[in-house]
Amino acid sequence: MTARIASGLCGLFLLLFWGAPSPALAETFNYTQWVGNIVIHVGVMPARMLRHYPRGSPESGMHGGPVASHGEYHVVVALFDARTNARISKAEVKAYVHEIGVGGVEKTLMPMSIAGTVTWGNYFPMTRSAPCHIVVTIRLPGSPRPIEALFTHWNA
Repeated sequence: MTARIASGLCGLFLLLFWGAPSPALAETFNYTQWVGNIVIHVGVMPARMLRHYPRGSPESGMHGGPVASHGEYHVVVALFDARTNARISKAEVKAYVHEIGVGGVEKTLMPMSIAGTVTWGNYFPMTRSAPCHIVVTIRLPGSPRPIEALFTHWNA
């Protein structure tokens, strides 16, 4: 594992489970967007990494358990109120993931409560060494329109 990947994974876990990152971390990943008053953080990691969690842990059973396929990735979204920096814990979140030039898959991201925080995630196929678009759609309670953000992930 390269130092950049290891550093990125450590930063991803800090971002998703303990709060908003420093501006330097957000710039490093470029997976953060501000849309209106919402800060959207997206993380992507190989699903095979989740196979190492012990049976019975929350991570081992997420979304039916980690898939066996080498080309599956776990997409995770964390939401924050940009005005207060408070974590948003109530929303409907979907993602449409497609490799550029190829059709994609849309899935509802399932809420995950880990260490007292809420994030949303699901598994997606990303089989080629090519850039992928991740379109995140968020519906907040009482909001008349969904919020949408486009991220580009370079799959290695």
